[in-house]
Amino acid sequence: MAKDIESEVRNIISEIEEKAADGNYIYRGEPEWYEQVSSSLWRQLESTFTVHDKIDYDKIQESHLRNVRQYGENHPPDDFELASKLQHVGGETNLIDFTTDHLVALFFACDGSHKKPGRVILLKQTEQIRNKYKIKEPHHPPHRVAAQKSVFVQHPNGVIEEDDIEEIICIRPSFKQPILTHLREKECIYTQKIYNDLQGYIKHQEIHHEAYSAYRRGQLARFYGVMRTSIDGINLADAAIVLLNTAIELNPLFVEAYFERAHAYWLKEDSVDFDIDKVIEDFNRAIELNPDHALTHYARGKAYRDKGCDDRAIEDLNRAIKLDPGDAFAYTERGKAYRDKGCNARAINDFERAIELGDNSVRAHLEAAQTRRESEGADEVESVN
Repeated sequence: MAKDIESEVRNIISEIEEKAADGNYIYRGEPEWYEQVSSSLWRQLESTFTVHDKIDYDKIQESHLRNVRQYGENHPPDDFELASKLQHVGGETNLIDFTTDHLVALFFACDGSHKKPGRVILLKQTEQIRNKYKIKEPHHPPHRVAAQKSVFVQHPNGVIEEDDIEEIICIRPSFKQPILTHLREKECIYTQKIYNDLQGYIKHQEIHHEAYSAYRRGQLARFYGVMRTSIDGINLADAAIVLLNTAIELNPLFVEAYFERAHAYWLKEDSVDFDIDKVIEDFNRAIELNPDHALTHYARGKAYRDKGCDDRAIEDLNRAIKLDPGDAFAYTERGKAYRDKGCNARAINDFERAIELGDNSVRAHLEAAQTRRESEGADEVESVN
């Protein structure tokens, strides 16, 4: 079944590439089929005016940009460059986002509205179309615009006319998640790369607002669960797991939700149904989705140590320390794993390094002192023998 899905994903990508092979195209991905391919300014005014073809949205944008120039300094003198920056931070403009990369458009077509079909729109850049829609790329794009390989289209009417659209590729809801997985694993196109700044983070929260809402409530339940088991008879660990299940169902690539759910499972370590493997499985998934997150490697290393897998724990803690050499707690945890294996000299070095870096907890000092005593005792036994 997995091979069939992967084959279908490749077919969708091939279809886009084949249709675009005979010309110079730009692409737009939409997570659902909107009535019009339109600018944010057009959508803002849609409920106010009914006869859109009599409104010059470019003129409205010019007036809007004059107001923008009254705020702040060092704005680019060119109206298009200013409009592209305004678009980047979520302001209403008459620009319509396209991209020169069909895979980026495919990402946008799949990232959101998971129960609705998405689409990839192909616009052929003939001389007539370029002049009609004033297709331009910004000269000094912000990082996110550059990452998305953005190109902007604008028409005085605020929309792209249907007859000018060359092709539309439909993306069925059931294929959105497999396509996103393929793009991440095979093409290195994923959320953190596409939304690579603070505005991008906020924008992604808006797109996946239901998933983020469930995640935040699950996170809060988990935080309270550290301090107490239940509130008003509700088990906080179970409540957190239910909410985080919802967040993951709504967005199966939600890295933070897997990280939080692993810790929610961990809260149940004194329960009869506790399963450390569930904790590790969620950390595994979080690391698959974001392999360079030091804290997740630290947490999984701690989980492996709890399971008694000290070698696996040390591997993860080595990775955590490589990614974040200043993490005192990773040294403390690795010191415990080394001590469990009988490598007392290495353990003492890690405990001392942890204390140097700021883990001045009583536990860290006790761990170091205990390991020194054990090491000295072993030396005495060896000398007597």
